[in-house]
Amino acid sequence: KEGYTFLKGTTQVKRPGQYSVVETPMLCQTYNPEEKRKIIGDIFVKVTNDVVAELKLKPEDVLLAQGTLRPDLIESASHM
Repeated sequence: KEGYTFLKGTTQVKRPGQYSVVETPMLCQTYNPEEKRKIIGDIFVKVTNDVVAELKLKPEDVLLAQGTLRPDLIESASHM
């Protein structure tokens, strides 16, 4: 379920030189790395909120963690 949510996820961004926000393409159709990061971050929070509500957890008792170390290293051509 969540994989599909990420794959088809979109968000709104403000592009340089524009005053209004625009809807991004779906993540699976997005090539801009910054837009991908924004979509992934926004969908991560939405999915987390849905899971917290579904499990009837208290939001203040939940610790969020999102890791992307390996993809970031690859993208920046760094070494481990």
